[in-house]
Amino acid sequence: LKDMHYFEELCVPAANGTGNGTQSPDCRAQDEQLSLIFTVGSFMNNFMTFPTGYIFDRFGTVPARLLAISLYTSGMLLIAFSTAATALILFPAMCLLSVGGILLILTNMQ
Repeated sequence: LKDMHYFEELCVPAANGTGNGTQSPDCRAQDEQLSLIFTVGSFMNNFMTFPTGYIFDRFGTVPARLLAISLYTSGMLLIAFSTAATALILFPAMCLLSVGGILLILTNMQ
């Protein structure tokens, strides 16, 4: 994602005294934003295990798998159609991807 310039606007030019511009910009804020996306996705993975398990127990395998497939597919489509200009849709994309993925894992353990 860094190579595709996601959240590149968060990078600030490096402060050097020579002014020759050979130093690379400081992109810690970009790294923090990408880390936050990973953290939110990981949290949703663990947080939604109980509700998705309840859906699986209450409605059965087929509806749970259909829900999981639609959540996972929606997350993948959001990632596929995201650009550097629409980088904020990575937050819901990772949430959908992790919740759909954990539900797929749960429905495989019968």
